Amino acid sequence: MFEFCYLANSLLAVYLAADLYCEDMCTNSFVKFILHRDHLFHLIYSLAFGPLIWAIFMNGDRMYFHSPQHLISVFIHLDPSLLAWMIRWENDTVPFDEYYAPNWSYSAIMTTYKYFMALALPVYVIWAISYYTWIFIMKRSRLDDDTYKMSFKDATKKGHMAYNLINATNIPMINELLYMVFHAIAATVSIYVASVLYNSYVLNTIMVGVLFTAASWNASYKYTKLIHNDEMDSIKAHEKDNKTNQE
Repeated sequence: MFEFCYLANSLLAVYLAADLYCEDMCTNSFVKFILHRDHLFHLIYSLAFGPLIWAIFMNGDRMYFHSPQHLISVFIHLDPSLLAWMIRWENDTVPFDEYYAPNWSYSAIMTTYKYFMALALPVYVIWAISYYTWIFIMKRSRLDDDTYKMSFKDATKKGHMAYNLINATNIPMINELLYMVFHAIAATVSIYVASVLYNSYVLNTIMVGVLFTAASWNASYKYTKLIHNDEMDSIKAHEKDNKTNQE
């Protein structure tokens, strides 16, 4: 539960709760500032279309309808982006011109990026320090426990996109720091991508379609591979039976 995706989903839950109840019930000015809908939404948007969606590509999330584990993984990475897209574009406050006349100027994108980073950076730093302390220091024994799932273990498996970067040395502590550095760089770059998407309805909508396609493709590829392996095993067994009968 210390993974970054759970934090982003928790913030989304707080936003929805604040949207439903806090506008009339919250009287404390500090609480109102923290739960300000615009600030909180933009924070969620930067995370939803930043670090979260790229986990679908990095981790190869699969839309297996028969597997609760895989469906939950897809849901926690994909659902915040769907809600963020809907809140960003499907409301009456967005001028019509913004839909099909995106502002792709460097200054506009950088303004959005700086604003997103100002919101996301404090949250990310607090999470990173907490994650490293809890996972790599306090619960270090669980790194060797195969039943305990974490993104760090997935990233250190052969075949993962970040495998060669994270396993650059034979010293575990250095590899763990490399993982945190790689995670931070990926988050920073992905939030810049989120800034571009925020300024374009068309690109943002295309990205949502790409996410669904990626999750479906990952699942269909795995299904096809399993079916192919089953067919090959069946053919080999049939050939073995024929050979036995001929003898």
